Amino acid sequence: MKAFRMKQCVIIFFLLVAILSGCTLKRPPRGMPVKKAPSVETHVDQSGGLSDYITGESKFEIKSVTSIREDGTRDQVTIDGKNFDLSIPASITDKKLKLKVIFKNGKRANVEIELPKREPIDSYDTFADQMNEAINDMDENAETRFPSTVKDGTFIADDKNDAQTWVHIQEGKLLGLSMIAGEEAATPELAAITVAFILNYEVDNDKVFRAFNDLFETGEASTVTSNGYQFTFDIYDYNLYIDIIKAVD
Repeated sequence: MKAFRMKQCVIIFFLLVAILSGCTLKRPPRGMPVKKAPSVETHVDQSGGLSDYITGESKFEIKSVTSIREDGTRDQVTIDGKNFDLSIPASITDKKLKLKVIFKNGKRANVEIELPKREPIDSYDTFADQMNEAINDMDENAETRFPSTVKDGTFIADDKNDAQTWVHIQEGKLLGLSMIAGEEAATPELAAITVAFILNYEVDNDKVFRAFNDLFETGEASTVTSNGYQFTFDIYDYNLYIDIIKAVD
C-alpha cells in the first residue's frame, strides 16, 4: 500500500510540474524584457521667429510620419532614413502635437509632443509704427516698411534691397520677426532693421553685434538674449538669417 501511494504521489507531482511548466511557457521568462514599441527621440527648437521646428530620430528606418495638430491639421513631414523633421507655426498658447510613426519593419509608434506657447514681442500696431519711424529717421537708404494693417498669420512684411522681412502674428500680436538676405548688398538693409529694433526695445547694442560677428568667425549659428529679447543669427545655403523672438524666462 505504501509503495502504491508513493507511486501515486510521484505521478501527481510530475503532472503538476508539467501543467505549471505549460503555463509559464505562455509568458516571457523572468528577467527577459517585454517587447515595446520602437522608441522615437524628438527635439523642439523654438529659436525661429516664425515656427517651432521639430526633429525626430529612431533606431529603425522610417516609412512614414503623420503629424496631427489639436485642431486636426496635418503638416508635411520630411523623412530621411531614421530621421524626420517638420515645422509648426508658433503659437500664443500651449499646444500638443501627435505623431504617428510607421517603420519599414512594420512596427509603429505614437508620440505626443508639448509645444510651449510663445510670448509676444509687442502688439503689431505699436511695433510697426515704432519700427517705421526709427528706420525712416535712421537711414534714408533703408527701404523696408511694415504695413500698418495686417491679419493674423505668417507673411512677408516687405521685400526691399534683396532683403525679405517676415512677421508672424496671432491675435494682433507679433510673436516673431525673421529676416533673410541672399546677397551681400542686402546686409545694410538687415542692419538697419536690426538697429531700429535695438533702439525701440532698449536692447544692448554691443551684445547683439558681438553675436553677429561670432557667426562669421565660427560659421555656426549664434544666439544672444538682451532685455528679454532673443536674437539668432545663422547662415544656411548662402543666405543670412536673423530671427528675433521674446525670450522665455
